[in-house]
Amino acid sequence: NLGCASGHPSFVMSSSFTNQCLAQIELWTNRDKGVYKNQVYVLPKHL
Repeated sequence: NLGCASGHPSFVMSSSFTNQCLAQIELWTNRDKGVYKNQVYVLPKHL
């Protein structure tokens, strides 16, 4: 992405990967509580 300068800036990529990681942690920590069903969700504000 950075070599040819045609991809996303590194900050955008790091933000995207951070959000994905936080979402996975949220899903894993609440897996047995029944908080999330098999649907698409927006990240909670506390993340």
